[in-house]
Amino acid sequence: KFKTTTWYSYFDRFIAPKVKDRIRLNTVVETVNYESPDGKILLTTRDGVEYSCDQVIMAVPSKIMQEEDIDFIPPLPQEKVDAINAVEFGDGMKVFIEFEERFYADVFYALPLTDYIREDPVMYYDGLFRKPTNDHMVTAFDVGFETLME
Repeated sequence: KFKTTTWYSYFDRFIAPKVKDRIRLNTVVETVNYESPDGKILLTTRDGVEYSCDQVIMAVPSKIMQEEDIDFIPPLPQEKVDAINAVEFGDGMKVFIEFEERFYADVFYALPLTDYIREDPVMYYDGLFRKPTNDHMVTAFDVGFETLME
């Protein structure tokens, strides 16, 4: 784990500058065609834009892959589909709250204030623990969020 930085700042400092002009954020890919005779990968977005690539890194939630929202040509091998479908994530959420002053411990569990909604405690922690900053941020991490939605 990083002690004085984060994955984001590491990526932003050492990796992104080399590929910044080729990164596409918030771009919904509908088709990944990797059977081109020239070895290129053809991506087609929801907007109909096509990108021809030598290599692709896609950050896609497991649920998108499980629901087969992206069409792969040719289809992914069955062993990869099985591995994707074996991934299980419960619903959850992470909330960041910034304060003017620090008043909290590094890590603590709190019983819910709304016992009538749920019974499980929520974990809160210093979201900037050991980071070189004067900011104060509490992060709440909760899994099993579906109980709030029932």
